[in-house]
Amino acid sequence: METMTQQPVYSFSQVKVRAIIPKAVVLLFLSIVFYLGILLNLSFLYLRSSEETLIKIVVLIFLLLVIAIGVFMAFRRASAPYIFYQDKIRLHGKEMKYTDIAVVEKKQNFLDKTFKTYSLDLGNKVRMNHISQDLDIKSYLENILRYVQNR
Repeated sequence: METMTQQPVYSFSQVKVRAIIPKAVVLLFLSIVFYLGILLNLSFLYLRSSEETLIKIVVLIFLLLVIAIGVFMAFRRASAPYIFYQDKIRLHGKEMKYTDIAVVEKKQNFLDKTFKTYSLDLGNKVRMNHISQDLDIKSYLENILRYVQNR
């Protein structure tokens, strides 16, 4: 059966706040460092004040654009749901058969603890990120894998 004709068995979305806030903070910090570097370099140049102001504005607009694109991309990626079908799972726009899942390992870093989320490592460099602690997806996935193996 094709994915389009198969009905999803279960689906859930990532915790968007967990995906967006750390990305926005990192981008903001890096932009500030970059902007300070630009200001330092401008101080060594002999420019008219109008030229210096123009360069500062262009750089600031560029950095704000980079931050906006980064946050948008993080939001878009976090908005894609994890969809479980009878024989596969759809995550990050890709499909993975249950038989290809090597391991189901729960991982939680400092940010996950702060936002009450966790990640599942499915082996083969595939991860399900930003899962709410309220959802016990690890047990659900392990049950599906046992069912698939016994079929």
